Amino acid sequence: MPPRENQEVFDLTEAQTWTVIGTLLAAVFGMMTLMSTMFVRVLRTEIGGLRGELGGLRGELEGLRGEMHAGFAAVDARFEAVDSRFEAVDARFEALDMKFTSRFDAVDVRLDGLDRRVVSLERKVDGLEGDVRTLFRHRYGIDGEQ
Repeated sequence: MPPRENQEVFDLTEAQTWTVIGTLLAAVFGMMTLMSTMFVRVLRTEIGGLRGELGGLRGELEGLRGEMHAGFAAVDARFEAVDSRFEAVDARFEALDMKFTSRFDAVDVRLDGLDRRVVSLERKVDGLEGDVRTLFRHRYGIDGEQ
């Protein structure tokens, strides 16, 4: 390549070329080492900070767990109170059921007795009807069905 105006061309020997290449490679490796070291330090620092935040989060979760246990214990106590109330109401209904059952049984017994008495009265009325016909015929000489 021909030189342009106002520019000079430097000619390098083979040793100088290898020296420049070695210097550039050493600089690149040095930069890579520096950057990786800095990256590892930053990463360690961030991980340490994250561990600290996780420790704080664990503390908050433990507090929340305690609050939830206390809240669920209160809810359980309220459910137990409601359950005992329902058991009391159920016992009252059972008592009322037994009371009404015994009263209905007594009414059934009385109705059965009344039913027997009505049947007995029907028989007696049927017997009296026959007696009245007989008396009618005997007294008036006519049949009572006319």
